[in-house]
Amino acid sequence: MRSVGFYARFSGEIFAASGIVIAVVYLYFSFSIKVPLVVDFLGPRFMPLTLGLIFLVFSIHLLVSEVRRKAASAKLVVPMTFRTVYSVAGSAGLSVFYFLAIEHIGYLLTSLVFVFVFLVLSQYGGIVKCAIYAVGIVAIFQLIFRLLLGVPLPTIFV
Repeated sequence: MRSVGFYARFSGEIFAASGIVIAVVYLYFSFSIKVPLVVDFLGPRFMPLTLGLIFLVFSIHLLVSEVRRKAASAKLVVPMTFRTVYSVAGSAGLSVFYFLAIEHIGYLLTSLVFVFVFLVLSQYGGIVKCAIYAVGIVAIFQLIFRLLLGVPLPTIFV
């Protein structure tokens, strides 16, 4: 087996650890969302907190399973490409953009951009497929929070 660098040897753990860091930052910003006095403790924070907690749990699970997998098979080397590094860095930057922009631009436009770019970075499919899924996902969450839960989402049309 040929010698590989530190980053290539620990790429799975680095990816999972960066997911944990992103989830913690996501949760921090979720708790800093202003809640109207009329709404209970969660209110508009419900979805971001839920997603942040789910992301944190899955990132921890990924880290544990990555460590177990590497312990079971020490010969497996995962090549780290520019595309993978770009996806991780892009996802982190995208999360920061989402939380900084949601108060100023609003939920609808910010979430459309966030979901679309995240799907493209994840190589989910072509541009058109990602756009259709982004519109569908944002529309479903908009309906859930507006109609079913009655939670007002941030918007620029106030």
